[in-house]
Amino acid sequence: MRPLQKLYDDNGYQVALFSLQELYISQGDTGTASHDYSRYYATDCVGYINGNRVLRCPCYAPCDIELIWKNSTECCAMWKSINPVHLADGSISYIGIIVYHDNNIQNNTYYPIGTIKRQGEEFNKTGTGGNVTGDHVHIEIGKGIPNLSQYRYHFLENTDCKRIRIFNALFINDTTIIRNWSGYDWKTFTGGHPEPTPTKKHRYPFVLYARKLRDSHNWLSFIFII
Repeated sequence: MRPLQKLYDDNGYQVALFSLQELYISQGDTGTASHDYSRYYATDCVGYINGNRVLRCPCYAPCDIELIWKNSTECCAMWKSINPVHLADGSISYIGIIVYHDNNIQNNTYYPIGTIKRQGEEFNKTGTGGNVTGDHVHIEIGKGIPNLSQYRYHFLENTDCKRIRIFNALFINDTTIIRNWSGYDWKTFTGGHPEPTPTKKHRYPFVLYARKLRDSHNWLSFIFII
Protein backbone atom coordinates (compact mmCIF):
# COMPACT_ATOMS: atom_id res chain seq x y z
CA MET A 1 0.00 0.00 0.00
CA ARG A 2 0.95 3.65 -0.25
CA PRO A 3 0.99 6.31 2.47
CA LEU A 4 -2.54 7.48 3.36
CA GLN A 5 -4.05 4.97 0.93
CA LYS A 6 -7.67 4.04 1.62
CA LEU A 7 -9.78 1.35 -0.02
CA TYR A 8 -13.40 0.30 0.55
CA ASP A 9 -15.46 -2.40 -1.12
CA ASP A 10 -18.92 -1.79 -2.59
CA ASN A 11 -20.57 -2.57 0.75
CA GLY A 12 -18.58 0.04 2.66
CA TYR A 13 -16.10 -2.31 4.34
CA GLN A 14 -12.45 -1.33 4.39
CA VAL A 15 -10.23 -3.59 2.32
CA ALA A 16 -7.29 -4.86 4.43
CA LEU A 17 -4.00 -3.92 2.74
CA PHE A 18 -0.39 -5.03 3.16
CA SER A 19 1.43 -2.52 5.38
CA LEU A 20 4.58 -1.71 3.37
CA GLN A 21 5.10 0.07 0.06
CA GLU A 22 7.36 -2.70 -1.25
CA LEU A 23 7.29 -6.35 -0.27
CA TYR A 24 10.55 -8.07 0.60
CA ILE A 25 10.12 -11.18 2.75
CA SER A 26 13.25 -12.24 4.61
CA GLN A 27 11.57 -15.10 6.47
CA GLY A 28 8.19 -16.73 5.97
CA ASP A 29 5.84 -18.80 8.09
CA THR A 30 6.93 -22.25 6.92
CA GLY A 31 10.20 -24.15 6.91
CA THR A 32 12.06 -21.73 9.17
CA ALA A 33 13.80 -22.29 12.49
CA SER A 34 12.87 -19.19 14.50
CA HIS A 35 9.21 -19.07 13.38
CA ASP A 36 7.31 -21.88 15.06
CA TYR A 37 4.95 -22.38 12.14
CA SER A 38 3.29 -25.35 13.87
CA ARG A 39 1.83 -22.85 16.38
CA TYR A 40 1.61 -19.45 14.69
CA TYR A 41 2.04 -17.75 11.30
CA ALA A 42 4.68 -15.03 11.17
CA THR A 43 6.27 -13.14 8.29
CA ASP A 44 9.44 -11.05 8.48
CA CYS A 45 9.71 -8.14 6.05
CA VAL A 46 12.56 -5.69 5.48
CA GLY A 47 11.91 -2.14 4.35
CA TYR A 48 12.27 -0.98 0.76
CA ILE A 49 11.15 2.23 -0.93
CA ASN A 50 11.74 2.85 -4.64
CA GLY A 51 13.89 -0.26 -4.78
CA ASN A 52 16.27 0.92 -2.05
CA ARG A 53 16.71 -0.64 1.38
CA VAL A 54 15.35 1.63 4.11
CA LEU A 55 16.07 1.21 7.83
CA ARG A 56 13.33 2.19 10.28
CA CYS A 57 11.00 1.90 7.32
CA PRO A 58 7.43 3.10 7.97
CA CYS A 59 4.60 0.57 8.11
CA TYR A 60 1.08 1.77 7.34
CA ALA A 61 -2.16 0.75 9.02
CA PRO A 62 -3.86 -1.91 6.85
CA CYS A 63 -7.24 -0.61 8.06
CA ASP A 64 -8.50 1.58 10.90
CA ILE A 65 -6.83 0.12 14.00
CA GLU A 66 -6.42 0.70 17.74
CA LEU A 67 -3.40 -0.14 19.91
CA ILE A 68 -4.58 -2.47 22.71
CA TRP A 69 -1.37 -3.94 24.18
CA LYS A 70 2.42 -3.61 24.07
CA ASN A 71 5.42 -5.17 25.82
CA SER A 72 8.74 -3.34 25.88
CA THR A 73 10.73 -6.35 27.11
CA GLU A 74 9.74 -8.50 24.11
CA CYS A 75 9.48 -5.42 21.86
CA CYS A 76 6.03 -6.25 20.51
CA ALA A 77 2.67 -4.55 20.17
CA MET A 78 -0.86 -5.67 19.37
CA TRP A 79 -3.42 -3.70 17.40
CA LYS A 80 -7.02 -4.56 16.51
CA SER A 81 -9.27 -3.37 13.72
CA ILE A 82 -11.95 -0.93 14.82
CA ASN A 83 -14.51 -2.49 12.48
CA PRO A 84 -14.86 -5.70 10.46
CA VAL A 85 -12.83 -5.53 7.24
CA HIS A 86 -12.70 -7.28 3.88
CA LEU A 87 -9.96 -9.94 3.96
CA ALA A 88 -8.08 -11.53 1.07
CA ASP A 89 -9.78 -14.88 1.75
CA GLY A 90 -13.08 -13.20 0.85
CA SER A 91 -14.46 -13.03 4.38
CA ILE A 92 -15.55 -10.03 6.44
CA SER A 93 -14.07 -10.07 9.93
CA TYR A 94 -12.30 -8.14 12.66
CA ILE A 95 -8.54 -8.66 12.66
CA GLY A 96 -5.68 -8.41 15.11
CA ILE A 97 -2.12 -7.37 14.20
CA ILE A 98 1.01 -8.22 16.17
CA VAL A 99 4.26 -6.46 15.28
CA TYR A 100 7.77 -6.91 16.69
CA HIS A 101 11.10 -5.04 16.65
CA ASP A 102 10.14 -1.33 16.39
CA ASN A 103 12.83 0.27 18.59
CA ASN A 104 10.28 2.71 19.98
CA ILE A 105 8.49 -0.18 21.71
CA GLN A 106 11.67 -1.26 23.47
CA ASN A 107 12.54 2.34 24.38
CA ASN A 108 9.06 2.99 25.79
CA THR A 109 8.53 5.81 23.28
CA TYR A 110 5.90 3.93 21.26
CA TYR A 111 2.29 5.10 21.01
CA PRO A 112 0.14 5.00 24.17
CA ILE A 113 -2.51 2.32 24.59
CA GLY A 114 -5.76 3.44 22.95
CA THR A 115 -4.01 5.19 20.04
CA ILE A 116 -6.08 5.00 16.86
CA LYS A 117 -4.52 4.99 13.42
CA ARG A 118 -6.59 5.34 10.28
CA GLN A 119 -5.95 3.23 7.21
CA GLY A 120 -2.80 4.40 5.46
CA GLU A 121 -1.35 6.24 8.47
CA GLU A 122 2.02 5.16 9.86
CA PHE A 123 1.59 2.90 12.88
CA ASN A 124 4.93 1.11 13.17
CA LYS A 125 8.49 0.96 11.84
CA THR A 126 10.90 -1.80 10.99
CA GLY A 127 13.64 -2.00 13.59
CA THR A 128 16.24 -3.86 15.60
CA GLY A 129 14.54 -4.03 18.99
CA GLY A 130 14.34 -7.31 20.86
CA ASN A 131 15.58 -10.69 19.65
CA VAL A 132 16.62 -9.81 16.10
CA THR A 133 19.58 -10.08 13.72
CA GLY A 134 18.77 -7.14 11.44
CA ASP A 135 16.32 -4.32 10.78
CA HIS A 136 12.89 -5.74 9.86
CA VAL A 137 9.29 -6.05 11.02
CA HIS A 138 7.79 -9.31 12.25
CA ILE A 139 4.07 -9.35 11.37
CA GLU A 140 1.30 -11.69 12.47
CA ILE A 141 -2.37 -11.41 11.55
CA GLY A 142 -5.24 -12.91 13.54
CA LYS A 143 -8.83 -13.32 12.38
CA GLY A 144 -11.35 -12.22 14.99
CA ILE A 145 -11.31 -9.91 18.01
CA PRO A 146 -8.19 -10.28 20.21
CA ASN A 147 -8.84 -11.45 23.76
CA LEU A 148 -6.24 -9.94 26.08
CA SER A 149 -6.96 -12.53 28.77
CA GLN A 150 -5.47 -15.14 26.44
CA TYR A 151 -1.91 -15.63 25.14
CA ARG A 152 -0.74 -12.27 23.78
CA TYR A 153 2.57 -12.85 22.03
CA HIS A 154 1.21 -14.78 19.04
CA PHE A 155 -2.14 -15.60 17.47
CA LEU A 156 -2.72 -19.34 17.76
CA GLU A 157 -5.24 -21.81 16.40
CA ASN A 158 -7.06 -21.94 19.74
CA THR A 159 -7.15 -18.20 20.56
CA ASP A 160 -10.31 -16.18 19.90
CA CYS A 161 -8.34 -14.19 17.32
CA LYS A 162 -7.12 -17.15 15.27
CA ARG A 163 -3.90 -17.24 13.29
CA ILE A 164 -4.27 -16.61 9.55
CA ARG A 165 -1.55 -16.57 6.92
CA ILE A 166 -0.78 -13.03 5.93
CA PHE A 167 -1.58 -13.46 2.22
CA ASN A 168 -5.04 -14.78 3.17
CA ALA A 169 -5.67 -11.62 5.18
CA LEU A 170 -4.08 -8.66 3.37
CA PHE A 171 -4.34 -7.56 -0.26
CA ILE A 172 -1.29 -6.10 -2.03
CA ASN A 173 -2.89 -3.26 -4.00
CA ASP A 174 -0.20 -0.75 -5.07
CA THR A 175 2.54 -2.84 -3.46
CA THR A 176 5.66 -3.76 -5.43
CA ILE A 177 6.87 -7.33 -4.84
CA ILE A 178 10.67 -7.50 -4.65
CA ARG A 179 11.11 -10.84 -2.88
CA ASN A 180 8.20 -13.18 -2.23
CA TRP A 181 8.17 -16.38 -0.17
CA SER A 182 7.45 -19.84 -1.55
CA GLY A 183 3.74 -20.65 -1.26
CA TYR A 184 2.67 -17.05 -0.63
CA ASP A 185 -0.24 -16.50 -3.00
CA TRP A 186 -0.93 -12.77 -2.76
CA LYS A 187 -4.13 -11.25 -4.13
CA THR A 188 -5.03 -7.81 -5.47
CA PHE A 189 -8.47 -6.39 -4.73
CA THR A 190 -10.37 -5.55 -7.90
CA GLY A 191 -12.47 -2.40 -7.87
CA GLY A 192 -13.12 -0.57 -4.66
CA HIS A 193 -13.36 3.10 -3.71
CA PRO A 194 -11.15 5.53 -1.77
CA GLU A 195 -14.15 6.43 0.39
CA PRO A 196 -17.12 4.33 1.55
CA THR A 197 -20.06 4.34 -0.82
CA PRO A 198 -22.71 6.65 0.68
CA THR A 199 -26.00 4.98 1.58
CA LYS A 200 -29.36 6.45 0.58
CA LYS A 201 -30.99 8.50 3.28
CA HIS A 202 -34.48 7.34 4.19
CA ARG A 203 -37.21 9.81 3.30
CA TYR A 204 -39.29 9.06 6.38
CA PRO A 205 -37.91 11.95 8.52
CA PHE A 206 -38.86 14.37 5.75
CA VAL A 207 -42.40 12.94 5.72
CA LEU A 208 -42.69 13.57 9.46
CA TYR A 209 -41.45 17.14 8.97
CA ALA A 210 -43.94 17.75 6.16
CA ARG A 211 -46.79 16.48 8.31
CA LYS A 212 -45.66 18.78 11.13
CA LEU A 213 -45.75 21.77 8.79
CA ARG A 214 -49.16 20.76 7.52
CA ASP A 215 -50.59 20.35 11.03
CA SER A 216 -49.11 23.70 12.08
CA HIS A 217 -50.74 25.35 9.05
CA ASN A 218 -54.14 23.84 9.87
CA TRP A 219 -53.90 24.98 13.51
CA LEU A 220 -53.03 28.54 12.48
CA SER A 221 -55.91 28.54 10.01
CA PHE A 222 -58.29 27.42 12.79
CA ILE A 223 -57.14 30.26 15.07
CA PHE A 224 -57.53 32.82 12.25
CA ILE A 225 -61.07 31.71 11.46
CA ILE A 226 -62.16 31.98 15.13
